[in-house]
Amino acid sequence: MEQDIIDCFQDFKFQENFQSDDLEKILKCSLAGEQFTTVINWISLKLAKIGKTEEIVHPVASELEVDSFLIELSSLLRELRCPYSIIIEGSLKENLQKRDARLLLLFFLSSELQASAMILADAPVDKSMQIEIVESETAKNLRLALQGLGLSKPPTNISASQLFGKLESKLREVVSKAPPTIISQPLFTYGLTEKQWFLLQAIYEDMVKEYKMRRETLLKRVDVTIQSFTWSSRVKGKLDEIAKVYGQMRSEMHPEPGVRLAHILAARQDLAILEKTTSASVREKNQN
Repeated sequence: MEQDIIDCFQDFKFQENFQSDDLEKILKCSLAGEQFTTVINWISLKLAKIGKTEEIVHPVASELEVDSFLIELSSLLRELRCPYSIIIEGSLKENLQKRDARLLLLFFLSSELQASAMILADAPVDKSMQIEIVESETAKNLRLALQGLGLSKPPTNISASQLFGKLESKLREVVSKAPPTIISQPLFTYGLTEKQWFLLQAIYEDMVKEYKMRRETLLKRVDVTIQSFTWSSRVKGKLDEIAKVYGQMRSEMHPEPGVRLAHILAARQDLAILEKTTSASVREKNQN
């Protein structure tokens, strides 16, 4: 029994290099002794944290606080449903004057502590208490760019200018080695002043509003068209199937345009090459 208590105290790091002599001091000191009340307080705090018990037993500073200490200890034993009559029957103060009762008390409390730790280790993780770190779109794109260029994860102390300088250097190296058929020349090659950038941003925002309105109109037309199909008596038994198929497609249709100002900087010259659907080359491919 003594060794079990010592092992528990060592496992939970009650005291550095806790041995049998330290345990004996706890068993022999008075009820108001620092060694005894301190270890009971420590166990109660551990149980509250690991086993979610409510009662905390506070240590005492003098004989005047012993009664308060015993009341709190008695409440903790009731909460844990202590089964040992040598401890709980009669006067707790008189019982704990005996070495055997005090030893059994420590054994019981240490056993409860070990059991609580085992239950906690085997319990399923409460995902509601987990903090989920959501990666922003910008961070995601930056991570994918670094991975695509074969760059390792940057250190936490790197500055933004250093990171983008390294990224630009590697990007120029890769682009210089790529054949023209893979990456054409940039479509936008001019430098803009700060005033021109603000003007470009204002133009972009106006176009976003315009095309958002157009997309909303088109999406409304699609919704109304699909709804009109459901009026037919031939599809009455397929309403759920239509709703499921169209619902999945509709969830991917958003009124906000996906084009950003950054696309202007990323655009290549081949984007300006437009081929009419009625051209001879297209008709030739359709015929084949």
